[in-house]
Amino acid sequence: MNQRLPLSLVLALAVGCGCTPAGPQVPLVEEGTLEPAVEALLGERRRAVQEAPNSPAAWGELGITFDVHAMLSEAVACYREAARLAPEEFRWTYFLGLGLRVGDQAAALEQLARAAGLREGHAPLHYHLGHGALQLERFESAEASFQRAVNLDPSLVAAHLGLAKVALGRDEPALAQEHLARALEGTVRTDEVHWLAAEAARRLGDEQAAANHAQRAGPTSGHEPLPDAERDGLGWVHGRSLRWRRAKSDGHLRRGDPEGALAVWTEALATEPESARLWEAQAICQQAAGLLDGALESYREAIDLDPEAPRMHLALGNLLGQNGDAQGGVEAIERALALDPDLHVAGNMLGALLLELGQSQRGLELLESTSQAMPDSPDASFNLAMGYKGLDRVAEAEATFDDLLERWPDYSRARYERGVLRGSDGRLEEALEDFERVVADAPQLSSAYTSLARAQAALGRYAASAATLRQGATHIRMDPFTRGQLAWLLATCPDEEVRDGEEALKIGRWLCDGTRYKDPNALQILAGALAEVGEFEEAIEMAEKAVAEARKMDGNPLLDGFVEKVQAHLARYRAGQAVRSDS
Repeated sequence: MNQRLPLSLVLALAVGCGCTPAGPQVPLVEEGTLEPAVEALLGERRRAVQEAPNSPAAWGELGITFDVHAMLSEAVACYREAARLAPEEFRWTYFLGLGLRVGDQAAALEQLARAAGLREGHAPLHYHLGHGALQLERFESAEASFQRAVNLDPSLVAAHLGLAKVALGRDEPALAQEHLARALEGTVRTDEVHWLAAEAARRLGDEQAAANHAQRAGPTSGHEPLPDAERDGLGWVHGRSLRWRRAKSDGHLRRGDPEGALAVWTEALATEPESARLWEAQAICQQAAGLLDGALESYREAIDLDPEAPRMHLALGNLLGQNGDAQGGVEAIERALALDPDLHVAGNMLGALLLELGQSQRGLELLESTSQAMPDSPDASFNLAMGYKGLDRVAEAEATFDDLLERWPDYSRARYERGVLRGSDGRLEEALEDFERVVADAPQLSSAYTSLARAQAALGRYAASAATLRQGATHIRMDPFTRGQLAWLLATCPDEEVRDGEEALKIGRWLCDGTRYKDPNALQILAGALAEVGEFEEAIEMAEKAVAEARKMDGNPLLDGFVEKVQAHLARYRAGQAVRSDS
């Protein structure tokens, strides 16, 4: 009776005798070159192949593992065997074709064509056929494939762009513009369409349109992503590298699921508790989720495991500073600089924290020197400008903001702070320009709406001020600051056409309900609204409560002058008079 030797023994015998084994060899990677979690998964998938060498699924799963971790030649070898074992299965032939694109476009097209014979209705496949043909300047074939992709899925922006590229390759810019117009009807995620539109316009002699598209595109262009149900979830399921775990975690955070994001790192640390990089990644996730105490502990765990990594000390120091512990931040960042004296970003952060601690000379020296050392860092310039602003060196602050915004016009924080400077200097029209741009560029920044509305009101443009605050309340739902300022304007505006006591009262009660009638500012807003609708007795009660709650917070700089202001309002309420914002 014939007995079959195990595959592992066959391979060992073949190596020992200098022969080549008859079957395909399982791709190997040099031990110690991969992250432990990736090595573990590859080991598991290799064992599955060795236990079932005729299983296309085992070979395919191993290929996917190599693929998502950017080991393409190994992935191709596995996909090739999976496709040989299951020539009727679309997935393995398709993945093989995609894997071959980097080194052998003609071979890739051959496999993709075979895949099309297995599943003709898969639109992304026809895009890849078109892209491969375009690379080989087979314009007719490329056009037919891109058109087939569009026919199957008209929302496939990348295929419309492919047709535009074919038209440009044939020097038909007007036709290219038609395809680009159709692309813009879909959801465009990159600037590639604008670069192609700029080239089409240039060829048609429309230099202005070309310049406009180039300006919209920015300095670089990525390729439009291609949605593909066969490929899109592979990394989420099979990815074990730090990069893939970060992608999973970030995906959970974008969907408003911090628990899911943290579960990614809990799972990873359960198998690799001694990995400083995983603790660091968990800290970053916790910080993004607003779990600052947990983030501090995770950074400290990372530092215990890798105390010589300056970036971890820097991250810890930055978080401590943000969390109100400026001295702790200074100490951590100084450790980072001791490890790497040329870490200019650390010096820049240190300068900002020293200014906060009152060490203005050394702090400003660091901000100036590191800003010069990092001329291409807008953050360094911003910190320097804020340093000047904090020291009341207004002219230098504004000049630094001006230089920064000339180079980086989309830096909204700098534009906002420049608007604040201009407004404080009485240049309200200039401040308006800055705040309006910030509202357009950063619609989730609540302070941009409130600052713009204050400037408009100071210029007597009350209706515009109310409209700005309503816009902010719409964009930033449940934001108490924007809504509170709107309520105060509606209750106290000198312009009768703008005042609306009932709406102000509704917002005021919402603010106080949300703060359990403990927030002094919410209470004084409610008092103003009550007075506007003639409820003076309750207005007096709320104003007195606002004073009482404010006195419990004695020393809070945000409440400087608050008690005196509310007491002045109380005098009016007791006289049966509502407050006006200029009274």
